[in-house]
Amino acid sequence: MAGYKTSGYLNGDIQVNGLPKNDEIWRSIAAYCEQVDLHNSAMTVRESLIFAARARLRPFSLADEKKVAFATKIMNLLELDEYADMLVGDEANGEGLPKHARKRLTVGVELAANPSILFADEPTSGLDSLSAATVVSCLKKAATVQGVTVVCTIHQPSREVFTAFDNLLLLKKGGICVYNGSIADLNDYLTAAGDSYSIPEESNPADHTLDVFCGSKGVGVDWVQRYRSSDMMKKIATDINRQSSGEISVDSKPQSFASELYLLLQRQVVSHWRTK
Repeated sequence: MAGYKTSGYLNGDIQVNGLPKNDEIWRSIAAYCEQVDLHNSAMTVRESLIFAARARLRPFSLADEKKVAFATKIMNLLELDEYADMLVGDEANGEGLPKHARKRLTVGVELAANPSILFADEPTSGLDSLSAATVVSCLKKAATVQGVTVVCTIHQPSREVFTAFDNLLLLKKGGICVYNGSIADLNDYLTAAGDSYSIPEESNPADHTLDVFCGSKGVGVDWVQRYRSSDMMKKIATDINRQSSGEISVDSKPQSFASELYLLLQRQVVSHWRTK
């Protein structure tokens, strides 16, 4: 959906507001956080966010002080103030930002474009449980404060991380949907199929859910068919039809070549000066 897959086989249609996805509009409203944190190691956190805002925040004609102010707002939102003037550093050499701050900077660079949708590929990868909770908490703040729809793939989340999300889309092997709804309603959905499937108090709900829907604990129920005949799926289909409201309007005027060249040269000169 994010448009970053470069291998394998894809089929099906992607629609935005009921219309086929337009790549130019999609790039304006969607952002993508890679699993690997890619940053210029010779720049500070503040400089990285300001550069992203200057390069990507629309409309491009926006006054520079407003772009800087927006980048600062994102830095505050992601609780990166204490690292504001620290160089990102080379992670391979153990320099610069700790892992959790580096992950939040990856999110911040994308939020600096003020997207409507933020895709995050395993944002807690390589983090301990406390750091993972911090990163997910910041993503939740982005959703509530900025009004961004945050879509994550996530592996082996703790209870705290799992319950921080609002909705769960769970696929069986083969990409077949078995649950697509509120996490708050998950236990009721499982219990309705039998008390033996409910989430035990002491267990990790994410692990238990996978074991039931995709593993040995769910034997005896056709979870695919159960989902397809559920009120949950009917409600989703109704919501999609109701919310199909036509084409999205965005400022399509591009950034000038001279402006892009100036921004890149400025960053490169600073980077070279600091890494003589």
